[in-house]
Amino acid sequence: MKKLCEMLQKFNGIIAIVVFAALAIFALAMATPAANLRGYADTEDFYKAIQPWNDGILYFAIAGIVLACLYSVLRNNVRKIFYISNFVWTILYCLVGLGGGIYAIVGISLYQKSYLALPLESINQYWADHYLDTSVSRSTPVFALGYLAAALVFISVILCAFVGIMKFIDQRKTKPQADSIANKEEAHV
Repeated sequence: MKKLCEMLQKFNGIIAIVVFAALAIFALAMATPAANLRGYADTEDFYKAIQPWNDGILYFAIAGIVLACLYSVLRNNVRKIFYISNFVWTILYCLVGLGGGIYAIVGISLYQKSYLALPLESINQYWADHYLDTSVSRSTPVFALGYLAAALVFISVILCAFVGIMKFIDQRKTKPQADSIANKEEAHV
């Protein structure tokens, strides 16, 4: 367990950047399958309902990337003993990761439900009637990719929490020994 903790401690910052970058890329590409719907007048409300969720996912991703960049600044990747700032970073990262992942899953599920409720057959027929070479398909991988990005964020939270908990436990084990050594030294003075 200790070796796993040491390895994860070195790479948690990189893992965090990668997973939140994947979430940001997803947020930027989230509306791609519905892009053709912008030319169809009856889907204006569809975009208005989804856009705030899309923006929120992107904001969480940016916050996660900024927080992940602070990992090395606080020297979380090399500290043998975590200071309060390292534990605060760990807690903050877990909160942002959990919040972002949950927000993404809720937003993606609402988007998926709204997208699948659209009358895609009549929309495709409208475009065909107007000689437009455009269509919208019910089968799109964007929802699965979004759920995958959110799952990766949750996994990174678990890995980060694991390191934080292991460091806390390790420091609690060594603290009584350090206190007893200090007490013995004071007794000899």
